[in-house]
Amino acid sequence: MLCNLLLLSAATTVVGSSWPTLEMSPAPANPPTLVDFTEGMQAWGDLPQSEYVDVPFFLMSGEVKAWVLNEEPAVGTTFTLTCPGTLTGGKYQVCEFYVLVYHCPPCAFNGGFPSALLSDEWHAGSCAPRFTVATGERYRMTTFRKQLHAGEKAVFTSTESARFVGFAATTHGVECSQSTDRGECNTLPYCAWLEGECSDYWCPRRFIPGGRQDPCITCAD
Repeated sequence: MLCNLLLLSAATTVVGSSWPTLEMSPAPANPPTLVDFTEGMQAWGDLPQSEYVDVPFFLMSGEVKAWVLNEEPAVGTTFTLTCPGTLTGGKYQVCEFYVLVYHCPPCAFNGGFPSALLSDEWHAGSCAPRFTVATGERYRMTTFRKQLHAGEKAVFTSTESARFVGFAATTHGVECSQSTDRGECNTLPYCAWLEGECSDYWCPRRFIPGGRQDPCITCAD
């Protein structure tokens, strides 16, 4: 298969409506399926034994949905993620999009994905699920996260295989920096008052000495 997930111009598939949308161009023959993100859910529709495991809480809050890709996207596929034009939730509400990337450097099958997203102000974090395939081994992923206001979109294109990419979204994100009150800030999800301002505390860095190393899918597979 490959090591390191990839990312992401022709027909188009749009999945979603009042919910955030995922648009793929060229369109796959079998469009993605939108489902609630849960522990043990099937990760890819064309890989029946694939599952997401060790799913972090923020993805299983009941407010996050995943797009299950039912076939491997063609190289050169453009992915467009769009926040609905109207958000009707709470204060400082934004859409949050998550792109899940198979993390196993230094294999070359990353499609230029990490650098492309980071340069577009996506934030990478280790707060991510693992996935299994037929062997039962658990493979580590990295989550790329981006907040978008109503009507905004993010667009990126693959340059190599995207076998193990995953997408998810919610309309219940909170833009922490909009709060200027310490008390209010500390009540907002994934926000913390740090150094005189309300800061995003979605996935704080941490180091666990002696942590086990996950296996890698053989790059040549």
